[in-house]
Amino acid sequence: MIGTHPHPILYVVPSAGIGGAETFIQHAALFHNRNEFSPLFCLLRDGALGDWFRKNSIPNFWVDPHPSRLSHPNSLLRTVRWISAIAKNHHASLIHSTMAYGALFGAPASKLAKIPHLWFQHGPVSGWMDLLAEALPCELILTNSTFTMERQKQLKTAAHRFLLPERKKELFGLGVDFETVKKVSAESIQKQEKDFVAGILCRLQEWKGVHIFIEAIAEARKTNPEIRGIIFSGTADVSKQDQYEKKVRKLALETKSLVSFVGHTATPLQAMLALDVVVNASITPEPFGLTIIEAMAMGRVPIAPREGGPLDIIEDGINGLFFTPRNPKDLAEKILHLAENSEFYHRLSTQANQTAQSQFDARKSIAKLEQIYSSKFMSKHN
Repeated sequence: MIGTHPHPILYVVPSAGIGGAETFIQHAALFHNRNEFSPLFCLLRDGALGDWFRKNSIPNFWVDPHPSRLSHPNSLLRTVRWISAIAKNHHASLIHSTMAYGALFGAPASKLAKIPHLWFQHGPVSGWMDLLAEALPCELILTNSTFTMERQKQLKTAAHRFLLPERKKELFGLGVDFETVKKVSAESIQKQEKDFVAGILCRLQEWKGVHIFIEAIAEARKTNPEIRGIIFSGTADVSKQDQYEKKVRKLALETKSLVSFVGHTATPLQAMLALDVVVNASITPEPFGLTIIEAMAMGRVPIAPREGGPLDIIEDGINGLFFTPRNPKDLAEKILHLAENSEFYHRLSTQANQTAQSQFDARKSIAKLEQIYSSKFMSKHN
């Protein structure tokens, strides 16, 4: 044990949805060693994540009663004071902000509370907000992949280099809850169809490359008509999601692809049981790729572009496959190769599962985070 009492860690969470960064927050809520760390959560928006906290009776979480807007500076200051007050009232040892937007609030709140600050860059890295977050006070930036770390380093301008200290950075990958994997696998009926099914699970945003996936299914079906696709969509901006969904549905009709639109799923692991292959088709390099490691944990073979975060996860031809980024024909070839070579498919499937268990266990991930807290912050804070 680090000390007589557990150290409170205050997490600042900007998103209301459930994505990769929010899945990490769920794991922090579930898997911290409560003898040593006491997690606290400030949610800047209410929504699906807040509902999850309530459903699972997670203690010590708060939702900003007056959500801030970047166009209203007074509201930003109000939120900073709200976070700082919670940190002081609960004697937080550290503020951990999620993504650049969270750091905009967590950094000044940490100064008011006079405690250290770190933030988790979940990416993608771009724009003024990431640049500003890089400049704000923090003792450490966690990045979810080698690609994200390199992009974060590239943000530094000449002014940053001369006027601001170098921000320490450390890799911190996400994980999968294998207790849930076991439960889902035991309770669910395994896929029985003769069709070879490729699926994509993502928010319906253009950069996620759903149109690439549809074109690849259409191309693959020219050779093997038993191949079909399924699209599971996540939460995103409603207006943009509707617009993009109309676009990809039209594309599916035009290409005569046999693609099913299932809609939003709150249980991605269970959804993967209907699939043989899980595709990541992002046209902008993926910062990490949570669905890749979830697919591997479920014994499904992942296919992803040969760039970005997936380079840290997939060994081509060993536990998954790469395709040429933004190239639907190459993606189609990879799907066909797996569909028509069952021995090769099962070898990759087995290795994918083994990789996920050895390298991407959520409990081990949170344990690593606790080691970071202990070695870099707690001894200094005490």
